Amino acid sequence: MTLPVRLIGPDATLPSRAYAGDGGLDLHAAHGARIEPGARAAIGTQVAVAIPAGHAGLVLPRSGLAARHGIALVNAPGLIDAGYRGEILVLLLNTDREHPYEVAAGERIAQLLVVPFVALEPVAVPELPAHLPTQVLEPEQVAFGRLETAFGFFLAPPVLEDARCLFDNQPAILGSGVECGVELALRHNDVLLPADAGV
Repeated sequence: MTLPVRLIGPDATLPSRAYAGDGGLDLHAAHGARIEPGARAAIGTQVAVAIPAGHAGLVLPRSGLAARHGIALVNAPGLIDAGYRGEILVLLLNTDREHPYEVAAGERIAQLLVVPFVALEPVAVPELPAHLPTQVLEPEQVAFGRLETAFGFFLAPPVLEDARCLFDNQPAILGSGVECGVELALRHNDVLLPADAGV
C-alpha cells in the first residue's frame, strides 16, 4: 500500500522513516520559527497527503524533542481524516519555562502514523450493556489479523490456531478448543491475542 503525498512548496520534504520497520513517517518543518517559553506555534510542512479510506492519520510528537527540549504537540495526537487534502500543520508547544526553542527549516518535528479504524455507527440506546458477552469464535472467524465478532471487526495481531482468551474473565476458545496455555484479556475495543501463527 502506498501513501500519495503532494509537495506543495519549494521547501517541502517527503515524509520518510528514520529506520526500516518504523511505524511513523517523519514530518519536517518547511520553515524556521522561534517558540518562546510556554508559547505555541503552527509550523507548516508544505506537505499534503491522501489518507486511504478506512484509515486515519495521527500526527504524533517526537520523543527526542520532548525529552531534550520540552517540545510537545498542542493537540496530540492531531487527526487527519481521509478526506482532508490541505497542508499538514504541526502545532508545537514549548513547555520549557525558561528557554525558547528555535525550529530549523528541514527539522523533523513530528511523526505521521497511518492506522485503520472501525467506522462504527452511533446508535442511541436506553442503557449500555454492563459487559461484553462470552462467545466462542470459530477458526474461520480469525483471519488476516482481524477478529470477526457480533460487534464487528476488531483489529488483532496474528493468532494461534488453538488459543485461549478471556471475555469478561470467562474463557473463549479459538480454533479446535485446545488450550495453548496463554490467557490474555479481550476487553472493549482491545484485542490482545497470542502472536504466532500463519495469517
